[in-house]
Amino acid sequence: MVISELSEDNASILDGAGRAHEWLEVENRGAAPESLAGWSLTADGVAWPFPAVSVAPAERLVVWCSGACHPLQGALCARCSPR
Repeated sequence: MVISELSEDNASILDGAGRAHEWLEVENRGAAPESLAGWSLTADGVAWPFPAVSVAPAERLVVWCSGACHPLQGALCARCSPR
């Protein structure tokens, strides 16, 4: 698993409510499905644990970095900031 993309100044990709937020994308570059259970993102000393989701090989998962977003299908909404 890698963080394959990061947007700190997003103005073009919108969530389900039409709002722009910071976001990141994780990608499974392995050969088997990978569970994110037990993984977390940490910003400013505050950890946001991933839910128990599985990411298939070559699959990407978008994580909106705002606790107030409305994620699109297949995305997550985290209380984090990539800055």
